This record gives sequence, C-alpha cells and structure tokens, in this order.
Amino acid sequence: MDTQFWNDGQAPDTKPGPYYVSSQNGDHYWLMRGPYAKHADALAAVRDTMNKAIDLDARAHWMAWGTCRLPADLVRADPGKMNRFFEEGL
Repeated sequence: MDTQFWNDGQAPDTKPGPYYVSSQNGDHYWLMRGPYAKHADALAAVRDTMNKAIDLDARAHWMAWGTCRLPADLVRADPGKMNRFFEEGL
C-alpha cells in the first residue's frame, strides 16, 4: 500500500491563523477540526480527521479534504465539528 498522502511534504503557510482541517462536498464547506495556530498542525491532522470521518460515515470518502485559514482578525474562531473525537486541547 502506498503511504503517500496528497499533502506530504507540503510547505506550511506562515500567515497568521486560525487554521482548520476542512472538507468540501459540492458547494458546501465545513470546518472539521481546529482552530490551529499553525498551518503545519492543521496539515498534520488532515489524514486522521478524514479517516475518522470515514469511520463515522462512509460518504466522507467522497468529500474533498484539506486545510483552510480564516482571517486573523476574525472576532471568533469556532471549534471544528470533529474536535470532540480527538484528545488534543485545541
């Protein structure tokens, strides 16, 4: 089995966050996990987040998975929809 993942080796963005693991289905987007202060942390969380989503609902396999950054001056950074499935304190 090939262990490569689409974002392996991707250079992290250095702009101020907050960063999230995101998913997309058609015109719908979701903030799935985060916020992270660093893009590298969000990139590192994509695979585990996607795999957990697929475990919960196989349709998640067909979604597009990646990361996104919200404006740094955003008044509020909502928690990702899947944070509760992971132990880290975001």
